[in-house]
Amino acid sequence: MPIDYVRLSKRDDSGSWLGSAAQWSESEGDLRAAAIPVAEEHGLGVVEVAGEAAFYGPKLDIQSRAGRGNEDTIATVQLDFTQPERFDLKYKGQDGKFHRPVMIHRGTVGSMERVTAHLLEHYRGRLPFWLAPTQITLLPVGTEQDASVRAFADDAIGAGLRVRIDHGGSLGSRIRDARARGDHLIGVVGPNEDEANTVQITDIVGGVRLHIERSELLTLMHDAHRARRRAPNWPTTESE
Repeated sequence: MPIDYVRLSKRDDSGSWLGSAAQWSESEGDLRAAAIPVAEEHGLGVVEVAGEAAFYGPKLDIQSRAGRGNEDTIATVQLDFTQPERFDLKYKGQDGKFHRPVMIHRGTVGSMERVTAHLLEHYRGRLPFWLAPTQITLLPVGTEQDASVRAFADDAIGAGLRVRIDHGGSLGSRIRDARARGDHLIGVVGPNEDEANTVQITDIVGGVRLHIERSELLTLMHDAHRARRRAPNWPTTESE
């Protein structure tokens, strides 16, 4: 998931925040000092935005834009100096004196629902190959190809890939269904492919269609899955 920038979310002048001005100033300074060197190391900027803080303290938000341009927070680190005071939390330091801790709320990937929704929006419903629920849908043209398609599917599943076989309906309707579901690859096996031990592959995202030997296809898919690639590294192909 691409990250656009780190947001330092600060309070504004509305007066709806808990804690003192001194606490806010110190906490915002601490987060700023922590964020800038790490962000610069990864080529990201730090943008300070007033009014985006939690009511109990400032926070660092990892911001990402989806494919349609809308922005989401996909991870956050928040400083909370209010709850330790309310619960009178203390710890004894090396100096033998009691000190007030600061609570850190950390969500490294946000909620699963938010991340999934952001990924679906960013990729417009068609997830990268390594993440797609169905990485390849296999479509035998006729019942004569069922056995060889099943054998190839078993090999792919054994390699850790997510495979679907669709037998029902016309070939055209099954292709349309696979496209509508967002399946990453569509593999058609007819009499010619069965005889040549190949698959006719359509990669919708990449605009690629090609005939490829099954052993090579299995290797390319396995490599893309392990390397978390958006698509297999196809050889020279013909346009879809």
